[in-house]
Amino acid sequence: MDRIEDRIPTAPPNSSKTNPVDRKLTEALQRYNEATGKMPADFNVLVTTKYILALPTPPAGKRYALDRPHMQVVLLNQ
Repeated sequence: MDRIEDRIPTAPPNSSKTNPVDRKLTEALQRYNEATGKMPADFNVLVTTKYILALPTPPAGKRYALDRPHMQVVLLNQ
């Protein structure tokens, strides 16, 4: 059985050093993690739990993923 946090796309190691970081999503994810002690099931949980108002649409050709070691949400090419 997959762990809940495995449903959030994982970025390659150190992606936050070579790809744009979405500060708003990163901050919301970190606050959620601090408050609950766990990762959200997916990025939409940040909306339903009111850590952000709406999930931003990534730019064309990009997708959100998590650089897990650095707890940063990055934009990767699709």
